Amino acid sequence: MTKFNGLNGEIDIKRAIILAAFTLTLAAAYYFISKDRTESAGSKELVVISETDAEDIDVSKREYSSWAYRALMDGFTLKKDIDYSLKIAILDSGIDGAHPDLAGRVKKEYNALDDGAGVRDEFGHGTAVAGVIAASHNDAGIKGMNPLADIYSVKVSNDKGVSEVASLVKGIEWCVKEKVDLMNISLGLSRNSEELERAVNQAIDAGIVIVAAAGNNYMTGTDYPAQYPKVLSVNAVTHDYAADEAYAGYGKIDAAAPGESILTTVPGGGYKVFSGTSMAAAYTTGMVSLIMSENKSSLRLMNGESRVDETFSLLKRKAIPLGDEKSYGMGFIKY
Repeated sequence: MTKFNGLNGEIDIKRAIILAAFTLTLAAAYYFISKDRTESAGSKELVVISETDAEDIDVSKREYSSWAYRALMDGFTLKKDIDYSLKIAILDSGIDGAHPDLAGRVKKEYNALDDGAGVRDEFGHGTAVAGVIAASHNDAGIKGMNPLADIYSVKVSNDKGVSEVASLVKGIEWCVKEKVDLMNISLGLSRNSEELERAVNQAIDAGIVIVAAAGNNYMTGTDYPAQYPKVLSVNAVTHDYAADEAYAGYGKIDAAAPGESILTTVPGGGYKVFSGTSMAAAYTTGMVSLIMSENKSSLRLMNGESRVDETFSLLKRKAIPLGDEKSYGMGFIKY
């Protein structure tokens, strides 16, 4: 006879059977309730991505739709009556605007390292970020989140990918003058800088939404400017929606997005796989641009910081909670 803790084995077995039956009844009830909720929620359901799907990176036969794109954009199509041409500034190593997937997307350039110089991306990181955000839907290459965005390329990193506070500040100040709608900063500092904080606050006061990478910090902290209030700090998750310890921050996190094995554009017309919070921030920037575009009329009525606050509120409506807010923030934002 199977024994359970108690005075009498038989009695406890009967209790266990009754308890099991009760548990199954509750489980069945929960299933049907959850099923109804899932069906009515629509976009609130996470897309299941297999490991095979996550590893599929072949662009030779078709326009590549990454696991990340499918997870974020399941069922989404650009609406013909919406103007998606927001000004998105990418503060990075520059962008190869001649890449076939980015042709015509870069509208303005600024070299914060050398005011009089042109912009070239020798390091490749900025072009990679740009591909995630805005690669064309042209039946070849990859799919960007918002292929109709107006990209402003702001070079703040040198050819080795190294940035200094002064160049990042100059880049942000230029973006404010250009009245961009949105900034992507897929780089960060481990320590606060008063000069950088001042520039970031100036941009927020101007109503510019800033999306920043939390940092590939092995879940030990969050970089600046992602650390600042009202800067959207983005962490990276794997294809099963878990924070990747090797490519994740921890602490002040506002949202989570794909950051594992992301195929994207590189200078010279090619493609390469990247991982980390830089890619997660880029995906979120693309998502934010779509949401801002679809709410452009109401956002235009708001000034400064209130526009940033409202954008955060719009994002929360599309967020699916994933767990610990210090790892996932409001959760996974998807259509």
